[in-house]
Amino acid sequence: VDGYGGEWGTEWGTGNFASVAVAEYKRFIALKICNDDWDSKKFAPSPEVDKIWHRHLAFTEHYQHDIMAFSVQICGMAHLFQH
Repeated sequence: VDGYGGEWGTEWGTGNFASVAVAEYKRFIALKICNDDWDSKKFAPSPEVDKIWHRHLAFTEHYQHDIMAFSVQICGMAHLFQH
């Protein structure tokens, strides 16, 4: 979340809640990547994850880079997300 705006600390406090929310965001993005769900027909984010996702999307270059890097990282773990 660092580098994407300073309001996260005041909005969600510090510590565990923000860490858990970011971990859930990463899990959500992994599900979307592994299941090719870019039109959001299979998975919908929680309100907290949606907020992080939209904040990330606001930084287009960072988002594109991060998603590409994350996609490469999780491709070997795709079997964990499939039924």
